[in-house]
Amino acid sequence: MRGHDRRLILDIYIDSADGVTLEQCASIARALNAASATDQFLGSVYTLDVSSPGVDRPLAYDWQYKKHIGRTMRIVCNDGTTVIGRLDFTDTDSITLRPKQSPGKKKPDQQETVTIPFSAIATATVEISFS
Repeated sequence: MRGHDRRLILDIYIDSADGVTLEQCASIARALNAASATDQFLGSVYTLDVSSPGVDRPLAYDWQYKKHIGRTMRIVCNDGTTVIGRLDFTDTDSITLRPKQSPGKKKPDQQETVTIPFSAIATATVEISFS
């Protein structure tokens, strides 16, 4: 929620393992708009925005990682370290990344991977690539 008392804006983000369609966003927006006639809080909202989280939003749930296998991720761990690499695998407890090669460094072994438990992840975002 953002804005101020007379112009409250409520942002609702929806997601699923299969992604989100425009029709799903519209359907939820219509249902919430209909509920605003009888719900005091929803009735006070000036603008209601329903959308998918977008690629720039941090992942919030373990199940979101599976749909990003093969993409480059930026993982910031609880201890402050950052790992950037291609997401190769995810299971119920952890993710496995193939770290990105740093410029000027010797090319890592092609089999080198890093496994990070979900409990050690502070934030995880998909790196946007334009190549």
